[in-house]
Amino acid sequence: MMNQNKKFIRLFWIALFGWYVIPTYVYALTTLAKNDPFPVFNTYDPTNFLLTKEIESYLDPEGYDGKPQFIGLSVGVFGQNANRGRMYGGKGILGGVPLNLTDLEGRPNMITLLYGPLPAGATLPPTLLAARNALFPGVVGPINDPTLVDPDQLFGYFSFPTKYRKKGIRFDLSTNIYHGFGLKIEGGVASLSQTMTCTPMNLTCIAQPDCPFSFTPLEQTNVQFFLMEQLKAIAAEINLNLDNFQKTEFEELRVSLYWRHIYDMNADNQNWPDVLFIPYLTLGGSVSPSGHRNPNEFFALPFGNNSHPAVFFKAGLDLNFLESIEIGGEVGITHFFSRNICNFRVPNNPCQTGFFPFTTNVCYEPGQNWYFAAKMFAYHFLDRLSIWFQYVIEEHKEDRIKLNEPDPAFLPEVLEERSRWKTKFANIGFTYDISPNVGLGFVWQTPFSSRNTFQSTTVLFSIYGTY
Repeated sequence: MMNQNKKFIRLFWIALFGWYVIPTYVYALTTLAKNDPFPVFNTYDPTNFLLTKEIESYLDPEGYDGKPQFIGLSVGVFGQNANRGRMYGGKGILGGVPLNLTDLEGRPNMITLLYGPLPAGATLPPTLLAARNALFPGVVGPINDPTLVDPDQLFGYFSFPTKYRKKGIRFDLSTNIYHGFGLKIEGGVASLSQTMTCTPMNLTCIAQPDCPFSFTPLEQTNVQFFLMEQLKAIAAEINLNLDNFQKTEFEELRVSLYWRHIYDMNADNQNWPDVLFIPYLTLGGSVSPSGHRNPNEFFALPFGNNSHPAVFFKAGLDLNFLESIEIGGEVGITHFFSRNICNFRVPNNPCQTGFFPFTTNVCYEPGQNWYFAAKMFAYHFLDRLSIWFQYVIEEHKEDRIKLNEPDPAFLPEVLEERSRWKTKFANIGFTYDISPNVGLGFVWQTPFSSRNTFQSTTVLFSIYGTY
């Protein structure tokens, strides 16, 4: 039996290594939302899989009744907030600097609303047409003047100081089915908001003529009067809603099938430490019951995967040193399916950021997510208190956006280049068993670094039970 276990372990390592280094279309429990890329649904050890009772049986074989845990339920309340984020990459003063949340893919530029060719059948609204005639008198055809695009994103730019808040209830239901296979269901309801903390910041006011980017006093006066002071009028004419966003909806609903098994590495070697080798696999899918984000609401944020169905896969292993700690690691990928989006805002000039004056219908295919996580877990570290720590690296690949009706004026590739994001964070959990079948828990998720994502902090309190 021991030789078979060793053979299986060697094969599993080879398969896991091959899966990790060879690009595949297998799919992990991450989301599209850069405000909440790796939501936590429970507070106990993330790779528990209802194995606690079986693991305890190795410590006390005589006290084990032979009945493994059958079902587990966790219900918790959570809160999440963020006030800043970072760009994926940036020129000038913006590269790697903490920014307002709406600035992550570039601050809204008012001047470039006048740039680029007009889409078929479209015209500039009155306020923008007046600004074009004043700033570029006598110019015929598309405008593409790079001399008025400030690399430090001050002259002609707005910034919107905002705060992001999310709170709600989440649940996690797991049940063992047969011979190491089990089923997991996760979901929740959340109230989400992104609101301005003060009036929009007109950065043209602080732009200095003696900086590396030069402009004349007349240019500054015209930009202020015809564009910056007309923000509300321009937004209304291009049908862009600048109101604060607040909404309560269902989040993602996830259903997954898992397999895990315990292998006693040193069952026949009494002189070696007691170590359990626990490989596991998870395959599942998710849907986002709530409606998708409205592209015309500037501060709107998605719930779950913004109505994109997803499938995910993860593979990992744990090494449980029975007398001390458990360590482990896992890798996973999530694939999101495409969907059509009506009235989606697409730039008609590569210099445009933040605001785009025209909309069109597109087929939006999100890029894949991948992640790696490493874990350390101490069961009943102090009395009935257990502690676990998980370090996660997550990356979202480039999206694909296809116009439903081809129009050379629109440049979806500009949005595709800005759609990547990456984040690193830690999950720290504490659980206390108040009875053999019931416990209380707390999880804190805190970011280490981010690129084009919110620097969100999450706390979750839960009560859980097993049978």
